[in-house]
Amino acid sequence: AGAQSDQASHGRRQPARRLRDLRNGGLHRLQPRQGVLLPHRIEDGSCPAQTRDGLSEDDIRTMKYKGAQENEAHRRLKALIEGSLLADPRFQDVLAEKVWRGQRDPTSLWRPDIQARLDGLRIAFEAQLTTTFLDVVIGRKTFYRAEGGLLVWVLPHFDPAYRQLTIDDLLFNNNANVLVVDRESAEASEAAGRLMLRCAFRRPVMKAGGLGSVWESELVAWDDLTIDLEGQRVFAFDSEGEERRLIRERNQALAAAREAADQRLRDSLLAIATGRAADGDWKARSAVWQALKAQYEARDLVLPGEYEIDQRFRNIACGVASALAGRPVGYGFDKLIQVAHHLADNFPEALVSFGHALRSASHQGVLKDQERQGRWTRKAAGHRDGVRTGDPAYDILEEMRALLRFVFPSLSAALT
Repeated sequence: AGAQSDQASHGRRQPARRLRDLRNGGLHRLQPRQGVLLPHRIEDGSCPAQTRDGLSEDDIRTMKYKGAQENEAHRRLKALIEGSLLADPRFQDVLAEKVWRGQRDPTSLWRPDIQARLDGLRIAFEAQLTTTFLDVVIGRKTFYRAEGGLLVWVLPHFDPAYRQLTIDDLLFNNNANVLVVDRESAEASEAAGRLMLRCAFRRPVMKAGGLGSVWESELVAWDDLTIDLEGQRVFAFDSEGEERRLIRERNQALAAAREAADQRLRDSLLAIATGRAADGDWKARSAVWQALKAQYEARDLVLPGEYEIDQRFRNIACGVASALAGRPVGYGFDKLIQVAHHLADNFPEALVSFGHALRSASHQGVLKDQERQGRWTRKAAGHRDGVRTGDPAYDILEEMRALLRFVFPSLSAALT
């Protein structure tokens, strides 16, 4: 009882005495009954003032000095945030260091540095100076999302050349945007009567070596920010969206360039397949063919024919080209039905792709119009039976099928 009375009568002196103890290194504990200070008997890690780590007096003083600096910087940043919010009359209930208790779970709570309301939205502002681990960042986001509120991390400054892991965590979680409140932004808030913040963001750019980025910073009004409640993000520039756009455009450009190159290869091969070579130019044709073979091999495609185009492939290709055009291509014939009879009699392996091309271009009627005495109808029926029964005379190798799918992409699915 005497100790309690003494403690009550000296209640105002007690905090000062504890502060003096901390300044002396925190090595003693107040014992009210004896009224004396005794050293710790056991250091079990429960007290924050441990001496067993071997810290010197200079080390302890340095830690205290840095902690004091950190606390002062934190207070300054909170004051700037609070002042910036108060400058904007739209923000109501601006409170510092007040508990935000969960509505669904009253035992769940956080104490944001500053909180305020705007148009019914409750916002928590956290002044970020010291290390906050990623799991803490995610934990707070989860809490405020469940509350229907918004969490906003604020830094006193930002240098993209010197970033801590914590800042990278914030960048990752906030669309590569960092919000800063400093003296300049606070003065801008007072002058405009609107909350102003400095936003640093990463702008993706496409360079010769691939995707890169540059850092930009600008003073923005709160109204210019994008609010993502579900993702608990607040950003001025959609860095992720810009990155996706650049990648999509690059992929489209690459695909267009690849398709243009492929079409040049198709045109070169079809020019040889459908062209009628003149006598005496065999060496020149062979040189062109060898160069073309090398380009196709780079795409894992095999051109049949060692020194010039294989006649079987030439007729298959000309048959498909004729069926798609509805007239003879690469032949001296006058009518498409002549091409059909030629393939059926000499190159039956060309009939399947010829038939697919006819149906794809809706040119079956051309053959019917050109037919006389039902000769083609009877011949086609016999070949159709042979295909259905699996006669090997109509088979072509897979590498030939792959080549046809490349040269005639519109028939790719059918030829598969």
